[in-house]
Amino acid sequence: MKLAWCWRCKAKVPMLDEQEFALVEDAYREGTFKVKLARRLDDRSLREEDEATILGTVAPRYHQITGSSGEVPRDVLKHRLSLVGPACESCGKELRTPLAKKCVECGHVRDSGILESSTVGT
Repeated sequence: MKLAWCWRCKAKVPMLDEQEFALVEDAYREGTFKVKLARRLDDRSLREEDEATILGTVAPRYHQITGSSGEVPRDVLKHRLSLVGPACESCGKELRTPLAKKCVECGHVRDSGILESSTVGT
């Protein structure tokens, strides 16, 4: 787990590595299964409180991994280190994706270190 910038939340949040993410994802699936089962048994559509049921299943594992307390972010499945890019060379906030060439927070264009096509093969 590492604190990193989330462009959705506009804050530094705990980003999960792949092992930690797998634990949270399992809890998310478990919560989703509970909701699907309840919907099938009650023959009902999706309700607003169903999201709270899912996040309530995720919360114990998320808090155990991150050491945080309080509400589990709605975008918890997007708080995954492999989805964010490196820190911006200018502002220090993580880029939206590993392949991003520009920081949308400050506008800095990333020095990718990739050779230009005109110098390749010379």
